[in-house]
Amino acid sequence: MIKKRKNKKLKSQLAIIGFLLIIISLVLYFGYSIYYYYSNKYNKILVENYFISESNITTNDDNQSLSDSNENNDIEDLSSYDGILEIPSIDLKRGFYNIGNKNNKVNKNIQVLNESSMPNVENSMLVIAGHSGSSNKAFFNKIYKLKNNDYIYVYYQNVKYVYQVEQNISIEKDGTIELQKYKYQTIVLTTCDMRSKKKQVVVVAKLTNKIDF
Repeated sequence: MIKKRKNKKLKSQLAIIGFLLIIISLVLYFGYSIYYYYSNKYNKILVENYFISESNITTNDDNQSLSDSNENNDIEDLSSYDGILEIPSIDLKRGFYNIGNKNNKVNKNIQVLNESSMPNVENSMLVIAGHSGSSNKAFFNKIYKLKNNDYIYVYYQNVKYVYQVEQNISIEKDGTIELQKYKYQTIVLTTCDMRSKKKQVVVVAKLTNKIDF
């Protein structure tokens, strides 16, 4: 009789624990979904504001740009993107910060690496890293899908830089990538390879055109 009561109590406790785990899972799932939704929405606002800010710089010299008016603001503001990375084939459009910005980190956004030189520099190499996986910061989840001749656009200082993919490789992951020096302007994108925990993806694209916007 006592044994039956213990079994009944144990089953009741397990049922409660199971119910709580389901509730916690649902809360985490919906919390992640809500965060992801608002994070994407906020990024769209930042991207739109970047183009507005760039337009203000070129069309109205008497007005300070939004970025100038907020340059001393410690909080991530609505005009702080330094440029925009767009890859139409994988539906990616995200801003990036300058190297010295506190938000220029892969755990916050895509990251411009210190080895980079910006597109307005002759024979520059812009190197950008991002996360892959299930994190809400996994902005580079799909770059392994990029194919030769796919377009990559970088908007920077009123110029749209048009790149075309030349190479998409998977290399051993050791925390570094060996950057080859090219005789032409390139952009390099890198992230962990979702297909193998020991690999990382490196995409190299060549500058083919520049368009004022």
